[in-house]
Amino acid sequence: MLTIEILFRYLGQLVVYGGGAVAIAYAVFRILALKWLDSRFAEKLEAFKHLQAKEMEEVKFRINFLFDRAKKLNEKEYEVLPEAWGRLNDAFWKASATVSLLQSYPDLEKMSDAHFAEFLGTCRLQEWEKQELRESKTRNAYYQQHIFWHDLSDAKTASRECHRYLSRNGIFLKSEVKDRFVLLDSLVWSALVDREVLEQIKPHREPNTAVDRLRREGEGMLKELEAIVQGRMHE
Repeated sequence: MLTIEILFRYLGQLVVYGGGAVAIAYAVFRILALKWLDSRFAEKLEAFKHLQAKEMEEVKFRINFLFDRAKKLNEKEYEVLPEAWGRLNDAFWKASATVSLLQSYPDLEKMSDAHFAEFLGTCRLQEWEKQELRESKTRNAYYQQHIFWHDLSDAKTASRECHRYLSRNGIFLKSEVKDRFVLLDSLVWSALVDREVLEQIKPHREPNTAVDRLRREGEGMLKELEAIVQGRMHE
């Protein structure tokens, strides 16, 4: 391969043989050197283009990877968000009804025998409770006392299912959205636990508990979360 070093050596030899030869040699040298430089430049340029193309492919791959991951996470969030909202909404309203100061009950003591029998056929009491209710002289008090535990059980089941769903799928939600879900979810459960304790000990004066906070702030917290969920779903 012709190199600059070889060309210089040839040029040095020609200088010894006379000035005319030097001029010729210089011209030849210049032509050959330019060709060599052009060749080297072309090689370097080709190598640079290849490197640039490789780097561009790597960048494209990385961008596509990140885009696909973001897209999948976004799709998962849209799947999780409505389900989480539905579960929390269900748990909230069941808990709110259970801890509410305003309770509505049927007046069993004024029912006819036929009406009472029909009522027993659809109520959620267990069979042994229904039998005791038939025999009770204070049907209203018995029913109110016992149906509370069924209401509480249903509310705790809904709250527990909501909590489990958030524990499994909350990772797919934006942190600020997840925090709002967890906050209300925790309040719902705490209120139910406190209400259970209050029913057992029956204090003369109800202390300040999570029950009070759910009554005061719960619906407002739910509405705020609803606005956040709607915002995320319509982005």
